[in-house]
Amino acid sequence: GLRLIGERYAEVERELGTARRIHERLFPAQVTEGPLRMSYYYGPMSQLGGDYLDASMHADGSMVLTLVDVTGHGVAAALAVNRLHGELKRTIAQQSSAGPARIIEALNEYIYLTLADEQVFATAISLRASPDGAVVLCVAGHPPAMIRRANGSVEQIDSTAPALGMLPNADLGAEESTCRLAKGDLLLLYTDGAFEIWNEAKVQLGVDGMKRAVARMQVRAG
Repeated sequence: GLRLIGERYAEVERELGTARRIHERLFPAQVTEGPLRMSYYYGPMSQLGGDYLDASMHADGSMVLTLVDVTGHGVAAALAVNRLHGELKRTIAQQSSAGPARIIEALNEYIYLTLADEQVFATAISLRASPDGAVVLCVAGHPPAMIRRANGSVEQIDSTAPALGMLPNADLGAEESTCRLAKGDLLLLYTDGAFEIWNEAKVQLGVDGMKRAVARMQVRAG
């Protein structure tokens, strides 16, 4: 019996490993050249998670980036991410000029109609960044984005809409905000796992601690 349990456990581990590799193939390639650059780190709590990042470059040189954090962890969250990936790609393919608010509305409508009855919701940030540094964002229930300026100052961009899937689009009120990046500035997006960590004194980092850490970052101009 123990041998059979061990074999089944090993099989499950192999399947989860394969599922994680497939899941991570949904993520975009990092952008290391040009006026707009993008890099990221993905580290789920378990083999699979509910975080997802999509980025695409457009003919006008702009970058459209969307970060989604589905409620929960594990296989269920990863399956929801897979479905949202398809909806996001469809929206961008059919509406290449869609702004961040429209992308957020499309994701909200999909979750509201197909996933909310299973108590699956999400937070998200969508943005379009232009080569001249202009950035348009829509933040839906997500931890605030932060801009770390080249001089070390940090600006916070707060949520302008509720979490996705809780309300129909008519009541969502997705609004866009704007900012401008200069050479050496860093726009940081993250999910709640980045600041829900504790030190040895049992003090959680929190958003304020995250902001202090960002201010101390060494950012190379590029």
